[in-house]
Amino acid sequence: DNKKIPTNTRLIAATNKNLKQKVEEGTFRDDLYYRLAVFPVTIPPLRERKEDIPLLCVHFLNKYKKEFAKEIRSVSPEAMELLTNYPWPGNVRELENCIYQAMIISESGTIDVESLSEEIKHGTGAIGKNSGSGKSGDAVLPYEESIRRILQRSLDLCGGDIPKAAKQLQLTRSTFYRMAKKYDLKK
Repeated sequence: DNKKIPTNTRLIAATNKNLKQKVEEGTFRDDLYYRLAVFPVTIPPLRERKEDIPLLCVHFLNKYKKEFAKEIRSVSPEAMELLTNYPWPGNVRELENCIYQAMIISESGTIDVESLSEEIKHGTGAIGKNSGSGKSGDAVLPYEESIRRILQRSLDLCGGDIPKAAKQLQLTRSTFYRMAKKYDLKK
């Protein structure tokens, strides 16, 4: 169109890189930096703001409760202690994945220590330089792969019986069927 339409927009950009340093190195355009850096907000990593972990846990429990056919209302004090002592190399996204996985595994209305991954139980942040032992088995899996493995494990333990696997994970059969198709699970 040839008419001007006034708009009022704001752009929010996030990065884990030091853009000012990248400009000095010549690997980031300085004009773009100055367009983005009008009002910089620095948010420390989750490991530096452990007091946010309980609030984020409640947020993620509320966010995902509709997805499951079970009501999980809280995190046990023991599990919360493990969560707050974990280094969170994957930051808030890793915590979100952890809560989601624990909600799948949990057999009660509370996320307990048994619901948490081995990495959380052993306190080993396992991405890149934060890796405890460097063994490939220590790696934190991407969200989609973690869910696929949990679903496949349940299906394997139930001998390929989808209704039984769905019941074990306290999911509806239709949800499990949908997820089985999405993640291409093998019976």
